[in-house]
Amino acid sequence: MSSTSEQSMETLKNRYKKLYDEKIRVETELKTTSAQLATHQETAKTNWGTDNVVELEEKLQTIKQANEKQRKDYQEHLNTIESQLNSIKDEPNDSSVN
Repeated sequence: MSSTSEQSMETLKNRYKKLYDEKIRVETELKTTSAQLATHQETAKTNWGTDNVVELEEKLQTIKQANEKQRKDYQEHLNTIESQLNSIKDEPNDSSVN
């Protein structure tokens, strides 16, 4: 809407009401979001000892690296077991010779 054109009082009142309603909605949303943020920060402090995003990201990377190492070790362990089982299957069966 052009700010240079003249508007009736009714139009101005409607604009004000619309802007006021938007202000109330945004303030309510801000209050709700702020409360959620405080809850999440407290949860992070309790569970991880910090609510600092950089520190949490570092902790996450450390956990991911540890998980990847465990996964790799597990895979290697299973490969070893599988290899040993295949070796046993490939050996001649001595009990069949009489």
